[in-house]
Amino acid sequence: MADQAALFGLVGALGGAVLGAGAAITSPVLTQRYARRERERARQAEEFHRLLGLRRATRKVQQLLDPDTMIRGHAPWDAERFSDEMDAALDALRDAADQVEIYGYAFVHTASSSPPRSTPEEESLRAFVSMATRLMSLTLATSGHTRVGDRPSSMYRERPTEMFERLQEHRRQLLGSLVERMETLKQGAR
Repeated sequence: MADQAALFGLVGALGGAVLGAGAAITSPVLTQRYARRERERARQAEEFHRLLGLRRATRKVQQLLDPDTMIRGHAPWDAERFSDEMDAALDALRDAADQVEIYGYAFVHTASSSPPRSTPEEESLRAFVSMATRLMSLTLATSGHTRVGDRPSSMYRERPTEMFERLQEHRRQLLGSLVERMETLKQGAR
């Protein structure tokens, strides 16, 4: 009986030692896996918020150039204020585009410095910025306010409403892929 009790005690001690060793080995592995998962969630959340910032910046530019907003919002319309707001909105848009470059989006803002191959998102943003700049110049020119380098309003073939519709289309194209990526990030965060 004493031998049997000693044997059970030895087996229990060995089992406890094996379980303790297993926990000592697997605990850091599980902790590292959890920490890696948390870092990935934080990275995805940061990417989501930066993409959201780009989306907001394009919305601000579009709102400033909306002909209906211009008629309602600035009575009397102030060209200097409009110019300053547009410059600030375009700067914010460029900053927001720069913030997402870390995630593989290379938003080059001018056609002359664009890479030989670009993604549809990059092309849509470049077209959006270009159209916004042209529409801003046309709006200022038609109001009699020009800036250095602006063309007179008679040199534009398109009407402001047509240009605004094209601006909206470029934003829709850009947002199509950004929203798709944002949805993927939201799914991954769950």
